Amino acid sequence: MNPQVQQILTKKINNITGVRGAVVIGEDGLAMYWARFPDKTDEERAAIERRAAMASSLHSLAAQVADREASGPVKRLLVDMDGGYFIVAACSDYTALAVSTEQGANLETVGYELAQLTRELAGVLGTEGRRPDGRALM
Repeated sequence: MNPQVQQILTKKINNITGVRGAVVIGEDGLAMYWARFPDKTDEERAAIERRAAMASSLHSLAAQVADREASGPVKRLLVDMDGGYFIVAACSDYTALAVSTEQGANLETVGYELAQLTRELAGVLGTEGRRPDGRALM
């Protein structure tokens, strides 16, 4: 684990209005780093892993559909719920970032901040943000 990744994630997520929490997911679908989500109990840690599993599954399925549709890379996924949003964005070839927001979050601001964050995390995680063709491998 890289403490610099955790520091960048925590600092950025704490400064985005309306964000409940975020999790960086590895290519195996497991949570690598997280911020703002409670994690003191087994149940809270399991909830973080469920978010990671959901994000990994959604991203993988979306990438398969995009390939079949010849639509180019999947840049971002958005799940719109009554109480907020769940956003998944490719972070690097082997990682993704999932963010949970409140319903009133400004999605334009959140999207901009997440784009900045994924680029910053990609550099620290040691891989390019995307392949030369623009697609993430995850």
